[in-house]
Amino acid sequence: MKLWKATKDQKNKSNLFKYENFLYQKYKIKFNKNYSNLHEWSIKNPEKFWSSIWDYSNVKGKKIEKFYKSKELFKNRFFINSKLNFAENLLSKNDNSKAITFISENGYKEIRKWNELNLNVGKISYYLKKLILKKRTE
Repeated sequence: MKLWKATKDQKNKSNLFKYENFLYQKYKIKFNKNYSNLHEWSIKNPEKFWSSIWDYSNVKGKKIEKFYKSKELFKNRFFINSKLNFAENLLSKNDNSKAITFISENGYKEIRKWNELNLNVGKISYYLKKLILKKRTE
């Protein structure tokens, strides 16, 4: 017995559906909302899959499509020598929408918006630069 099924409208607004459309635009591959087919394609084409995820997600950085494939899953390496700034990508939004919701164990709730988060990170960055921190040499 199914407990819940997404409506057609919910499916059409999902990130998975948007990603499928992106794949069609980029690679002319159609999955027709078939998750199993998309999943199988991602396993058979890991380089294309991970490259498409980078592009679909609009990762800011220098993407070098150099890969190392291993028979051992955890030894695979993707985008060798690529460069990105985690904070730059994480803080790419700077609007009034919700970024973080904190709820403590006692029920206290606090919401941070993207513009507040960016402002706070900017203040910390300014403070650290003012300290004139230097890279530690050994």
